[in-house]
Amino acid sequence: MNSKTLDGRRMETKVEPANAGAYATLQYTRWVDERRAMTEKLSHGEIGYLHIRQMNAEALHKFERDLADNHFKRRW
Repeated sequence: MNSKTLDGRRMETKVEPANAGAYATLQYTRWVDERRAMTEKLSHGEIGYLHIRQMNAEALHKFERDLADNHFKRRW
């Protein structure tokens, strides 16, 4: 697929369809990112947003990483 940039130059873009599983993951990621941004905005950065998608080892490790990323948030 070819398209033009704002300055008139051409660039080439490759688009590949996502399967249902990949699409669901993209939707979930967007959903979490929107809620994280809303929480950040409404709390003026004082509250973190964490979401556990599943109860398995991979989700637990992601939760632990997210929790560590939010260690500086206000404690209630």
